[in-house]
Amino acid sequence: MSPSPLQKVVAERCLNGLKQIRVGRPSPSSPTYRYALANEIRVSGGQPTLTDPYETRMVYVSDIPGLGEGVFAKRNIKKG
Repeated sequence: MSPSPLQKVVAERCLNGLKQIRVGRPSPSSPTYRYALANEIRVSGGQPTLTDPYETRMVYVSDIPGLGEGVFAKRNIKKG
């Protein structure tokens, strides 16, 4: 997988059973994301200070008095 800036899907369609997408131009200030396989030593994928856009939409961190920090879903997530 090659490094890529964050891009938004602006159009999609199905053609002969294959999904096709069109993405918009990235912002010049958009960070570049790189894939790095996580392991038992490194879970951040090599970019620990870069916020994951998917995680930003799906989860939040909250501090529960007496228990500490926890990660919670922002919405219901289907099992599986």
